[in-house]
Amino acid sequence: MKKPAGFAGSHNLTSIVSKEESNLSYFLDFFFAAFFLAAFFFAAFFLATIVIVLIF
Repeated sequence: MKKPAGFAGSHNLTSIVSKEESNLSYFLDFFFAAFFLAAFFFAAFFLATIVIVLIF
């Protein structure tokens, strides 16, 4: 896959800035992935608890 011109152009900046931006991007991706995963498991556990309470 070819990278967009804007993304490739951003690497022409200083290496410090691009490195900080990439680290922040990875951190945000990891944070959102962990957040949605936790929200999904919480919702599944919550629904399972309601179903069990209704059955019994």
